[in-house]
Amino acid sequence: MSIESLTNAVLKKSDNYLKEIVMEDKNKEGQFKVSVFGNQKHVCVGIIDIIDSSKKVANMPINKSATYYEIFINHMAEIINQFHGKVLKTMGDGILFYFPENSNPDKESSFNKCIETGLAMCDSHEQLTDKLLDEFLPSINFRISFDYGQVMSVKTDDWVLDLIGSTINVCSKINRGCSKNEMVIGDDLYKQVKNIKDYKFTKNGECELNLKHSYQIHSVKRKTVKQKISN
Repeated sequence: MSIESLTNAVLKKSDNYLKEIVMEDKNKEGQFKVSVFGNQKHVCVGIIDIIDSSKKVANMPINKSATYYEIFINHMAEIINQFHGKVLKTMGDGILFYFPENSNPDKESSFNKCIETGLAMCDSHEQLTDKLLDEFLPSINFRISFDYGQVMSVKTDDWVLDLIGSTINVCSKINRGCSKNEMVIGDDLYKQVKNIKDYKFTKNGECELNLKHSYQIHSVKRKTVKQKISN
């Protein structure tokens, strides 16, 4: 089963349903074409990645491991959809998603949706654990990362197949610097949201992008009532 087929199967009740690409079709051989749109746009991208899932599913029956991933993907896709994000694809043990509305950098509410998505995912960990326990499955721990920047679309005539650009690569790299069941953002997104008063931002180290350039990472949490008053 292709990764697109697996994702379709578990997102079948979601608005984020991904269309499957069949590369070899006897009736349409040679008709599959994609276009890479050179006009770049700015979007917020997010990655949620399961920690150490390979060890947990290594000895599971295939039906159990399928249920394990199904519960996780459906649970997180519902949250992404709630804040008007779009699931782009599964990536190994994680999900890549984005927020189309962020093409306008002046819309603070759009960036707010990105942060709220990540915090809602963090807050839902106990609920996710309960769903897994109901199926006699082990709990899932995860890391969440977001960043903001330019991407290009890989499209057919009907739908977006993928997004490409350094923003996605950076988002993947900073994910490794995230603590368990928490979220981090890259410095480019931080510059867009740093003045939103509902959140507490803390420098969380740097990510080495290359030999000459490092990139600041920030952890994000919701401010308590006491912290809001003190500010």
